[in-house]
Amino acid sequence: MSTSAIYTADEIRDLPTLCVGQCCSLKIDTGTMRVWLCRVGDGVSIERYRDGRWTVVEGGCEGQVEL
Repeated sequence: MSTSAIYTADEIRDLPTLCVGQCCSLKIDTGTMRVWLCRVGDGVSIERYRDGRWTVVEGGCEGQVEL
């Protein structure tokens, strides 16, 4: 059974920043999933760690994100 949570961009913005990238702030890092909040356009990108590398699986959309 998988668990998920739904966050708005405002809720993600309020989380502590774990790391700062070129244009995005890392907000959630579970070890197999990362959630980045873009500081330029408030978009959200989700990366998953698969086959030894990080891959963007969703990104650029605003509003609610299901994790």
